[in-house]
Amino acid sequence: MQDKPENNRRRTIVNVSALYIVSLWPFLNFMDHNWGVMTGRILGYGHTVFAVCFLLAALLGGIFYKIGFARWCFVFCVLVPTVFLYGVLFSRLDPLLQAYAGYEYNGSERYNVNHAVDAVYGFLFLLAGLGAFRLSRVKDSHQLALVLALALAVLPASGIAGKLLHQGDNDNVQVAFATDKDFVKKPNVYLIAMDGYPRGDVIKDVFDYDNDVFLNQLEGYGFHVLKKAQANYPNTHLSMASTLQAAYLDRNSNPLFSAKWHAIVTGENASVRYFKDQGYAFALMESGIYALTKCVGLEDMCLSSPQFSLSEHEYALLRQTPWAFLKRLLPIKVYLTETGANLGKLRTHLSAKKPVQPFFLFAHTVPPHAPYAYNRDCSVKAQFDHGYAEALSGQGPAFFQGYLDNIICANKQGLEFAEYVTKNDPEAIVVLFSDHGSHFTMDWQSSTWNDRNIRERFSTLVAIRAPEACQQHLYDGMSNVNIMRFVFACLTDTAPDYLEDKSYYSSYVPDTPYYGEIITLEELKEGAASTVPDIVE
Repeated sequence: MQDKPENNRRRTIVNVSALYIVSLWPFLNFMDHNWGVMTGRILGYGHTVFAVCFLLAALLGGIFYKIGFARWCFVFCVLVPTVFLYGVLFSRLDPLLQAYAGYEYNGSERYNVNHAVDAVYGFLFLLAGLGAFRLSRVKDSHQLALVLALALAVLPASGIAGKLLHQGDNDNVQVAFATDKDFVKKPNVYLIAMDGYPRGDVIKDVFDYDNDVFLNQLEGYGFHVLKKAQANYPNTHLSMASTLQAAYLDRNSNPLFSAKWHAIVTGENASVRYFKDQGYAFALMESGIYALTKCVGLEDMCLSSPQFSLSEHEYALLRQTPWAFLKRLLPIKVYLTETGANLGKLRTHLSAKKPVQPFFLFAHTVPPHAPYAYNRDCSVKAQFDHGYAEALSGQGPAFFQGYLDNIICANKQGLEFAEYVTKNDPEAIVVLFSDHGSHFTMDWQSSTWNDRNIRERFSTLVAIRAPEACQQHLYDGMSNVNIMRFVFACLTDTAPDYLEDKSYYSSYVPDTPYYGEIITLEELKEGAASTVPDIVE
């Protein structure tokens, strides 16, 4: 006996609704854990998945008309979550099947290979498809699909709702320094982050490369290079937020709360407010690769990357699917469509766009940080892929050589920019700094960091070009939290109100010690098996 037409319509509507919710589920789940960054774009991928599945179901329903469109929607309701559970399954089974595991390189990308896990996943995927196909014939299966879809979506949706309700409280930031003095002079101010650039002595120690030629040439352009500069935090989002706030971050805040750090870094901070109060325009140069510095409208001028380039978020999403497995079987490559912001691109933007003066420019440049897209002469490598997520902990020869090549390229671009700003904006205050150092002697998995580990990660480049009258207030051991305090003291012709230079530890790598926490180095020492000495020797 065939179903009545109204029952078929009801079944179709329910299954399509279930498919829509299921298509959004992996992206809602991702947003819940990476709240506030690229929200619209991430949801766009969910709608794309739904549209693709809808069209495939319609196509298969037309070809296999006895099965029908509604039943194919049901099958896709099961297969979509199965696709996005690959990463979870891999992480659970990989330790149990280590005998079949290994590593392969694809350009700069080092990825885990475990054929046993892939075989288990392939079997489970096939089983899920066949089971869904058979279950789709059951009379009330469409109701089951909707219930399961809602169950999947309710947890991330509730997490997002909770973040929306408390977003105002979490984003409330206090001014940590005096802003009641007017600037006595108003030069343009450039704050340029060179992501992951190590201090000179660390480059010599870790990479066996003498960086003094570059540093001496910078000094020839009027920069004062701090010999023992250090970061306050070992990761980008906390370090740059603290630098722009000119304050230490609340240790009780959630260091993984992306929306808060994104808002601070892109303009909702004490430094930008002070500049705007004094009549400055705010220009932001986004990195093009990292979503953290994506322009959101708080800036007066966005020095933007192309409209679409893969970010770390797209790459993280792909890692939840069998993409790496398919890359090994099929001629599929994921290449960055953009190498990321650099000082050469900053010069081009400034020459073409001419920001309103006076301006405060914050730029987040990528090299020497991965992806290692550049040769030493700054020509773009013929092939480089989106492997920088692995490069955060990768310590093999390909990563090591790529990092050094990008340091040398960043040096070349740094000197060209120093020459450009000296000729075109000689009165400007220019700060070249890094948010943290490199990572080749460290291990996020360990709670014991020795002197060399900490020194590498926390030792940074800080080179400041400012009027001679101001440079007397600089000191070699200054940390990033005091950079803007120096700048504002120079602009107001007062003595800097420096904070004590301290450093904190926090891990953003899942399943590692102190993940999602902010602790002092003293606490890190207490939790370590051996003594962790001071950062600065």
